[in-house]
Amino acid sequence: MPTNRFFLLVLLFGSIATTALAQEDQVRGGWLESRSRLERRTKPAAAPAPKPARPSNPAVPAARPAPAQMETAQGLGIGYTLFKKDAAGEFVRVTTQEIFKSGDSARLLVETNVDGYLYIFSREDGQPPTLLYPNTQVQNGKNFIPAHQAFWLPEEGELEFDNVKTGPAKETLTLVFSERPLANLPPATSLDGAPVDLAKYNEIARATEVRQVGNLQIGLRLTTEEGTRKVRIRKTVPPPAYILVNRDAKESRIVANIQLTHN
Repeated sequence: MPTNRFFLLVLLFGSIATTALAQEDQVRGGWLESRSRLERRTKPAAAPAPKPARPSNPAVPAARPAPAQMETAQGLGIGYTLFKKDAAGEFVRVTTQEIFKSGDSARLLVETNVDGYLYIFSREDGQPPTLLYPNTQVQNGKNFIPAHQAFWLPEEGELEFDNVKTGPAKETLTLVFSERPLANLPPATSLDGAPVDLAKYNEIARATEVRQVGNLQIGLRLTTEEGTRKVRIRKTVPPPAYILVNRDAKESRIVANIQLTHN
């Protein structure tokens, strides 16, 4: 009967929506917990107790802290937030569907859940891909980034949009984050980037299967901690607006594509 079919559809779509919300909560919660674990691990140790006058055993040297790695079965993850300067000169979160106009300024904040290596490519209006980062003009070509530490594009200053006379221009930024350096991909030597062979780009930028969440806390102003370089981002700081986490915990690479449109 139509009535029964209607109720079945309600149950079906209700179940799908509930599953999607549960996944979003899991991704967001897992990201914040990853920050918290790292914060606990890097917290300064308490002052040691006074040593006895005649220790019965020789002192054991303290172990060196290990690199930030996965402590759970959660996969490799990358988060990013797009900020646009408002009329008051403050940077606020916007969605990736934002259409930028001439004179607009933007910044992109990237955060990862483990230590690793970041690569950034650009493709504009179907043109060949360009490697923007690593770049010898930025940090001498080094592209290692620590877990849960703010990385900014651009590193200094802002992305500024110019007039487009032939209609809306679309630029795709491809973020590739890897636990290990990618072979045969030297840094660009110019701030304009370096051309990359399309076949090689397609291999590097191959998508992985991810769990993701997006549009978190859009409209929120940039916090002081997010804007501070070389500082671990704490659990209390808002999560990235977009978070992607590999479903396969053994996958050592993750890819995020961000499309920017400007008139």
